[in-house]
Amino acid sequence: MELGKLDRSTYLACYFDDELLRRRVHTQLNAKKPATPWPGKSSTAKKANSGRNTKKARKIN
Repeated sequence: MELGKLDRSTYLACYFDDELLRRRVHTQLNAKKPATPWPGKSSTAKKANSGRNTKKARKIN
């Protein structure tokens, strides 16, 4: 338990002292995630294509 406190204290001391480390942490914390899991696909396109596989949309011979 005491070792964890020592590690955390050491990290925080380095964090406050090192501007480059603060910038890297800030960049990682503020990284934007894509709105959809697939690049180039929007949620509106997904909704528009959702009706393609319905029975009315398919021609059954």
